[in-house]
Amino acid sequence: RKWITDIIAGTSNKKKEITGFVSALKDLRLSALEMEKRAQIKGVAGKGTGKQDPDTRSKLEIGLCQDAIVASREFIKGIIARMKEISVKDGGIKSIIQQFHKLIDNIEKRNMQTLDEMGASRPTPTKKLKTWEETKKEIESELSNDTVASAPEQQSGNNPTGGHLPGGGGRGNNPLMAAIAGRGGRGRGGR
Repeated sequence: RKWITDIIAGTSNKKKEITGFVSALKDLRLSALEMEKRAQIKGVAGKGTGKQDPDTRSKLEIGLCQDAIVASREFIKGIIARMKEISVKDGGIKSIIQQFHKLIDNIEKRNMQTLDEMGASRPTPTKKLKTWEETKKEIESELSNDTVASAPEQQSGNNPTGGHLPGGGGRGNNPLMAAIAGRGGRGRGGR
């Protein structure tokens, strides 16, 4: 969500976005590898070769795993859409995405197999998934509302926080924060 906000706010650049994409994809892959492990899939990450141990996950856990897979696919759609918008043709990112898709496809296959063995259907998703477009519109709306709300304050010079600016403008006046930061005026660590 942060990188979408940075894109809309104009505080991002191509290099920063690509770095963010790679970082996010690596984090997704680590999560998927953990899901693969929980599903008792053996073999080289995403290959699923060899004899499988029985899947001991509950119907609920499989449902949450499926939610994560669906959300991951939507997230990747957003990355791909953004790469097209800024004309990035990075073979490394495309390769990571292809490998990730193979991995989650294999996990999803195991999920469906286990649900079939249980004689159960996929649980209802726990939360409505927002698409890339919905998330982008929501952030644009929030940013425009923040801009409109802060405009009268900036014009009048009025600060509703009573002199404490967001982001740390008034940290020194808060005794708890000063003690935590070691600036309590009574020596080290507020002692």
